[in-house]
Amino acid sequence: MKLKEQLNPKEMNMAMLESMMRGLMECSPFGYRSILYSMGFRDGQTLHTLTSREAYATLTSHLEKAASQLKAMGIGQLEIEKISLQEGRIELSLTGNMECMVGRSLQGYAGASLTIGLIEGLLSETLKTPVHATETSCIAKGSDKCRFTIQIINKTPTHNGAPGFPENQPNP
Repeated sequence: MKLKEQLNPKEMNMAMLESMMRGLMECSPFGYRSILYSMGFRDGQTLHTLTSREAYATLTSHLEKAASQLKAMGIGQLEIEKISLQEGRIELSLTGNMECMVGRSLQGYAGASLTIGLIEGLLSETLKTPVHATETSCIAKGSDKCRFTIQIINKTPTHNGAPGFPENQPNP
């Protein structure tokens, strides 16, 4: 019998993520979300490091580069819905969110913990200040895409430039 050679990388990633999520849910039914969040947060910090080059000097260009990396990895298509640094608020959406597509088939799955961690890790590092992401709609719960509202905890990020991180300000 032949192995499933026809699986594309995205299908393989989804199968591996499903196995990992099932294992976490079995071993830690009340703590799996914290574990997924922590893994995502660390991944977000790493993604920031990989995308923080001088060519991506603004917040928007940095997010666009991160979006292209997430798409290339098969995680989904990140879109910037709104950036209002004056309000300390960013709105993002993720079409084809791999975590939530897998989560649809898992009994007891409660939302995009890995993805929220990823977003918070990436933006906390990018803005050099804590952020809090909230999922406002979810593929696993029937939405067409996952949507996130991110609140910047300290509206004046600490970095070498002027406060407020305006669009023409260098990326910290």
